[in-house]
Amino acid sequence: MRIVGGFGKSIKLRSPGGRMVRPTSDKVREALFNILGNRVDSKLFVDGFAGSGAVGIEAISRGVKKCFFIEKNRWCVNIIKHNLQKTKAANNAEVLHTDIFKGLRKVVETGPVDFIFLDPPYNSSLVVPVCQAILERELLKKEGILILEHDSKKKIEMERWEPIDWRKYGNTALSFWKQELT
Repeated sequence: MRIVGGFGKSIKLRSPGGRMVRPTSDKVREALFNILGNRVDSKLFVDGFAGSGAVGIEAISRGVKKCFFIEKNRWCVNIIKHNLQKTKAANNAEVLHTDIFKGLRKVVETGPVDFIFLDPPYNSSLVVPVCQAILERELLKKEGILILEHDSKKKIEMERWEPIDWRKYGNTALSFWKQELT
């Protein structure tokens, strides 16, 4: 696994071994940031269920002003910190060693963010409650984008969220959402 673009391009990242974490592939990360383009420049980004931190570090490498990494597993948090040091991206990062709900409460203290990327375990039922918490805490700016990585066979439906794009990469899908304006 490596950074595919920006100032950290080609730097190899450490990843947790075993079946505990399913890192976002280089191909999917490259596609994600090709879709987002320069809209990430100088923006605030959240990497929820961060795992190795590859998505958030990719975001920083491509110009994100600050990325919040939310990860509850201590081993993964240590890997994120290692990867941030290796890529010289630590100054633009805040690593939150906690569950996703407590992490979102901490992020909201800084104000709304521009992008939230969530990659929960594929078999979990966390997507809808986490997205509801994002709305309740007004964590995403009005023009902000929520990005979900999920099993391409699973259809995601959520109230108060409008799908704006969906891309499939083998068994992985990226879906892009904006808040429905009331």
